[in-house]
Amino acid sequence: MTNEGFRYKSDQKGIPSQIVEFEGVEIQWNKGSWNFSNPEQGPISIDTYSIWNKKHWGEITNRLKGGETCALYMMGNFGVARLYDVSDTGEDVILKDIKQREKINNLVAFANPDDIEDLIDFERLPEVFNNLHSSDARHALYKGPTHFIFPLKGDAGVHPAIVREEDASIAIFWIPGHWGYEGLSQSMKEHGVKGVIGGGSLNIHGAEPSYTADALREQFEKIPEWQKHIDFVLFDELSEAAEIGRSHTQISIIEHPPKAIRIGSMSIDKIKRDTGFEIVVPENVRRASSLTEYGEEVDRLTDQKVEKVLAQMQRFGQRYINS
Repeated sequence: MTNEGFRYKSDQKGIPSQIVEFEGVEIQWNKGSWNFSNPEQGPISIDTYSIWNKKHWGEITNRLKGGETCALYMMGNFGVARLYDVSDTGEDVILKDIKQREKINNLVAFANPDDIEDLIDFERLPEVFNNLHSSDARHALYKGPTHFIFPLKGDAGVHPAIVREEDASIAIFWIPGHWGYEGLSQSMKEHGVKGVIGGGSLNIHGAEPSYTADALREQFEKIPEWQKHIDFVLFDELSEAAEIGRSHTQISIIEHPPKAIRIGSMSIDKIKRDTGFEIVVPENVRRASSLTEYGEEVDRLTDQKVEKVLAQMQRFGQRYINS
């Protein structure tokens, strides 16, 4: 364990949480719980974990492998995800019960760039991206939390919920250098997990997602379906403390130059600088959910928040890697 030791803090229901503090950020080190009185099922307890305690990764892996659904903090707002296997049938719990919408848009894959080579149809990629056979080149795309859209192999065996049917593509989200999610990804490989983690923002269709754990808990109180269908919650206290308050940019590399599908927490100017790409930005490009208005100065400050917390994550990993 670390040399900082524990202290205890009661949550809103008076349940004590074991707290570790890192650079002024409180991290819930033990497994906690949110407790609700569901109008149909009575008392419901939803487990909560911090992604930063590596001792949780195996348990989280087994729960995802077992088909459970989680809420998880996606470096700006909460999302919802589960493991999708192509053999899954029936109505999707995320779309039907949690987001409560038809499949208007696909869900997004959450995957380490190391693990996506077999999903990409390289024959449909522009020639300039042939280097993406290399894991290093795929990692180099992700300079911050970003969705990249790739042409999907026809025989990749991906569940329909995460396929963009209009162009047979897949949107893959990753956060580079996120020690917690990198560790969870490795745990899933070690446990032989098959399938793809898929999900999206945690919101009823058309509503804003929650940008903090406190706000999410308030939403759970109001939405009985979430109490019933979301099995556990993953906190990312470092990202939440950074107050990014935005969902993320989506870039399609099916064509060249790449095209912005949605603008979010990483500005297009920053992605251009970091990758060297020219990026086409349509006049009607969508903007991701955000607590702040879009504009040059706010976008620059958001970029800085992203860079700052990514560096903090690296320091956390260096300090705790041998704990």
